[in-house]
Amino acid sequence: MIGAIELKLNGHAGFVYHHTCDEVPVPLMNDIRIADSISQNRSIYLQQQRVACMKNKKLLYFSYGGKTMETKDIILELRRKSGLSQEELAQKVMVTRQAVSRWENGETVPNTDTLKLLSRVFDVSINTLLGAPRQLICQCCGMPLDDSTISKEPNGDFNEEYCKWCYSDGEFKYTSKEQLIDFCVEHLANENWPAEQVRAHMEAVVPKLNYWK
Repeated sequence: MIGAIELKLNGHAGFVYHHTCDEVPVPLMNDIRIADSISQNRSIYLQQQRVACMKNKKLLYFSYGGKTMETKDIILELRRKSGLSQEELAQKVMVTRQAVSRWENGETVPNTDTLKLLSRVFDVSINTLLGAPRQLICQCCGMPLDDSTISKEPNGDFNEEYCKWCYSDGEFKYTSKEQLIDFCVEHLANENWPAEQVRAHMEAVVPKLNYWK
């Protein structure tokens, strides 16, 4: 389960959180059934979280939750929402119509290169295409990630390691742990969560994230 406090200030939104679930690795491309089994064992449903913070005396909320879907259903749903036929999608990702049909029937799974192309076509992360087998978190600030908050590279590809506020246009916002922690302490501390507790929490969490190792 994830607990989070939302931060929105000067265009930056982030979450300080306590993470107690093990991360499930992305499955091998040729065996999506392994991912299905892992997802079921970990929990098909992500616990919905509703978290509030105060900004200009207004209460902001963030909800996170949903049901895991299989890759075949995700591709089918995204293709239909995009108004594409199997043939049209096949042309965009340089495969045959039969290949698209096999994906949607669950007979095969796109390889890594094709997943990257599908990610660009549908504007979703590869993690989403695979049924979200991993709970992504920003490896700079610790924010839980979804497709609306994941950063992108200058060429438009998703970078699933970071949120779009910590990493944008190929550059990182924060140059040191101290800078990030000071920012969060200044803007998250309140009467219910004193500054010293915010700092202690951040100092325990941030150094464990990959960007700061």
